[in-house]
Amino acid sequence: MILTLLSLIVMVLLILTKLYDCLTTIKGIERKGCNCESNPFARILMDKIGIKATVWLIFLLVVLIAVFAEAISLFIGKVALFLYIIVGLFVSIVQYGVAHKNLTEKENLISKMVFKLYSFRIRKR
Repeated sequence: MILTLLSLIVMVLLILTKLYDCLTTIKGIERKGCNCESNPFARILMDKIGIKATVWLIFLLVVLIAVFAEAISLFIGKVALFLYIIVGLFVSIVQYGVAHKNLTEKENLISKMVFKLYSFRIRKR
């Protein structure tokens, strides 16, 4: 029962932090332009289908993944629920950190780590 409640809370956190990220991403891009998007895949998609379409498409995908993963975890059992809670909390924290950086325009520990990850992936290609 408690794992089910926690997993539902995590699903809501995933959706709310992604919404926060989407709103602050749009605001940041309106201020600075598309080049400020550090996610290279999102930047390519923004060039192809537009900024808002990309942001809301990604939001929709996150909502679908969060709901689907929640349902699968509930079906599989306690271990899956526990893993969903752990991974979901981690993703929520990362999304919040990135959104906060978008809003304040100040780097934080999480946004620095995400930027390093993207920079590493780009350099490896």
